[in-house]
Amino acid sequence: MNILRLISEYWDIILAAVAIVSALIAKYIKCESSASKSRLFELITNAEKKYGSGTGFLKKACVVAEFSQSLSVFLKTFWGESKISRMVEDTLEYAKAVWDENGELRNYINENKG
Repeated sequence: MNILRLISEYWDIILAAVAIVSALIAKYIKCESSASKSRLFELITNAEKKYGSGTGFLKKACVVAEFSQSLSVFLKTFWGESKISRMVEDTLEYAKAVWDENGELRNYINENKG
């Protein structure tokens, strides 16, 4: 009963603390999501260079594995495997468009290929 009394007396402070913590978590996830897009673009571009065309499954598996290792336990748990996979696929579509428009990136990918 002491806990219920404590909650009823300080409900406004508890609510404010929950709101602040929620806002901080949301900000953290948003910042990490933005940084993750850049990281995924880099990983996908490097995988394309390393493995070449026709190796989509291998490239995706490598990118997902390496990207997952760079995430905190909190984000891995919060995002989950399916969200990470969707992020990779979305970033791949974006990367393909960028590669088509940017000759330097296309040259970088095709560098050292016989």
